[in-house]
Amino acid sequence: NRNWIFVNVSINESNIANITYYLYNSSFDLVNETNYTTSTFSHNFTNLADTNEKYYYNVTVRDKVGFGNSTETRVITLDNINPAVRLDQPINATLTANNNVTFNYTPSDTNLKNCSLHTNFSGTFMQNVSHTNPTNNAKNEFSLTTIADGLFVWNVLCYDQAGNNAFNNTNFTLDIDATPPAEFRLDTPVNNTQSKNRTPFLNWTITSDLHFDNYTILFDTDENFGSPDF
Repeated sequence: NRNWIFVNVSINESNIANITYYLYNSSFDLVNETNYTTSTFSHNFTNLADTNEKYYYNVTVRDKVGFGNSTETRVITLDNINPAVRLDQPINATLTANNNVTFNYTPSDTNLKNCSLHTNFSGTFMQNVSHTNPTNNAKNEFSLTTIADGLFVWNVLCYDQAGNNAFNNTNFTLDIDATPPAEFRLDTPVNNTQSKNRTPFLNWTITSDLHFDNYTILFDTDENFGSPDF
């Protein structure tokens, strides 16, 4: 992420006439040609207008007799654009009873390098697991098992080859509750009660559960509740 390219060369020649540094863009149009008539073994191409471009460069040296030689043409890519990251699944604010979770995300960058899942499962928001070769513009996934119950945040951080990096714009939340409600006590009527009351009053001690939803009352003549009457 810069607007310059520094080039240096090693030359074994005692009668240098000139050294010329060439820089081309991805269309092989000449961007800059700089000639030195002294033994100048480095050059910095500065203030490049396009900082998101692939450049090619080489160097030619000529001696005072008229002989010349050139280096190989090398390539360097300038990149000033951060990767884009989209979180796909689980969707934001998911509540699940499954503590084995697959996190899907889609990264997008021409020079994508790696991506890592960040979570606060440990209590601190930090890197959890990484992909060193994620697929660009496609769904990638991290699969984690036996995550503890809790309300968590997660996001994915991606880097490109130039060091630009970005998360998804916002963290997603994930609420895991894989634990059944705590056992509770039936108070009245007591067990094995015989009564002619067809509208009995039922009473029980409330359960403890963070995500309590409802109680379901079942009546049946079968202790296995195979065909409840109510």
